[in-house]
Amino acid sequence: MSAGCTVLPFPSASDFRARSALRKELLRALRSSQAPVVLDLTGHCTLDHEDVELLLECVAQATGRDTELVLVAGSRALRIVLEVVRITSLVRVFDCLTEALAGPEAIAVELAQDMQAVPFQLPRSA
Repeated sequence: MSAGCTVLPFPSASDFRARSALRKELLRALRSSQAPVVLDLTGHCTLDHEDVELLLECVAQATGRDTELVLVAGSRALRIVLEVVRITSLVRVFDCLTEALAGPEAIAVELAQDMQAVPFQLPRSA
């Protein structure tokens, strides 16, 4: 996926004006991107309702433009929040940026290699 994709940091600001400016910048970048967009949330420990609203707006914007949107959660806690608000059912979510940029083919190859490295044995019947 790394060829031609756009990586954007998710806005982080407690100040309303700064948050509003970052929101506009993010949505503008999302609208203008012709390539898949990777939204990096690794700087966040949690999400508030405004963050979730912005994520849903990004999903709608990407869907309306037929652009692939991918999220990088960065932590198990943030992935759980994304699962609770059901964003994981709308877009792919990765644990790290390297994983997101590798694309599904590279991940499938890595999983297959991991599975070959660990022998599987059926339990013996008594």
